[in-house]
Amino acid sequence: MNRHPFPVRSVAAAITISTLFGCSHDPKRDLLAEDELLVLEKNYVAAIPLLKQHLIDTPFDPAGHFYLGRCYMEDNDNFWPRIAEGEFQTAFRLHKQSGATESPIARFKDPDHFPMMCQVNSGKVLILQVAYLLENGVGLERIQDLVFQAKHYVDLAREIMPEADEVDEVYNLIRQLILEGSADPRFLDDNTVT
Repeated sequence: MNRHPFPVRSVAAAITISTLFGCSHDPKRDLLAEDELLVLEKNYVAAIPLLKQHLIDTPFDPAGHFYLGRCYMEDNDNFWPRIAEGEFQTAFRLHKQSGATESPIARFKDPDHFPMMCQVNSGKVLILQVAYLLENGVGLERIQDLVFQAKHYVDLAREIMPEADEVDEVYNLIRQLILEGSADPRFLDDNTVT
């Protein structure tokens, strides 16, 4: 009497075929290195599926989450600000939880640069979302929370690397929103770049 509902040979053949021809990729291939190059070349459409595959294989990689956030922030056709913000914050938390003393991105030589950039990019993506909303007629009352949250992220970045040009750049974007009357001036404090 056959105890298995399917013949064992058929199941074994199906597993072998799916392993050989399925969604697997060459383990020797460094997906993150390919992705980084694609992101730096601004080829976000090609990078997104590779980054997703990389994160399926290594879900706790802060660099993979960082670069996926960059794709969703920078690609006008795939602008997903809240997903980008989430990816940057995930990258920040994973890096912090790992206790690593080096940046997960080799080109960031200063160990504080990676966590600072996670916070800066979180703020920047929210400012981009504010600009998009303003261009599409959304009222000021609806964007104030986004500006406040963007400033919060940039304040966190300033705590990590107070002299970073990237921090000043986003503070200046917030200042510009305020000077144009698009945001509440109370968001600026004495530490804001003039």
